[in-house]
Amino acid sequence: MLKATIALIFQKGGWKFSGKLPKRAKKTIFVSAPHTAKRDFFLAVAIVYLTKFTARIAVSDKYNWFPSNFFLRYLGAKFLPANDKKTAQRTLFNLFNDRARYSIIITPGYGLRSEQDWDESFYDLSVKTGAAICMVSIDRPLKKVNFHTHFFPSNDRERDLAYVRKWFGSLEKFESEDGVLAIDTQSDG
Repeated sequence: MLKATIALIFQKGGWKFSGKLPKRAKKTIFVSAPHTAKRDFFLAVAIVYLTKFTARIAVSDKYNWFPSNFFLRYLGAKFLPANDKKTAQRTLFNLFNDRARYSIIITPGYGLRSEQDWDESFYDLSVKTGAAICMVSIDRPLKKVNFHTHFFPSNDRERDLAYVRKWFGSLEKFESEDGVLAIDTQSDG
């Protein structure tokens, strides 16, 4: 009920969703940007609800305190260590690999324009699991979420990442609040 209410708020607020979700891919990594604030969590809940995924949301363990942990768990949160990126990535990898169908939403960087902003672990996860990559843009001024056609990684990492960067290249750079590591959605189990 709460997820439906959150989705309804975004729909009534004028948010539009365009593009097609990859239905044939059993495993998909949605690369979403720009990620600018903790409130993106609620937009992700709306997207997940409207796309009919069963949501699990991976957030920094610094939010694992009462009452926020109760609320986040109710919405399907999975807390990940904020200061141990390797453990967080291993946890996501295991969650992804333990299911026949699984999808996650990852934010690779905040502004997406400078090299240091990018976390390329989404690409490594895709290569290791055979998952498709689907880029998702969030345009706040137009209140629009756009899903780009998915692709599978080739043997050319630099070319693939250049393709992703080029697609996101027109997005405005935003300053971000810290804390949200990833939003993950599971399609099965």
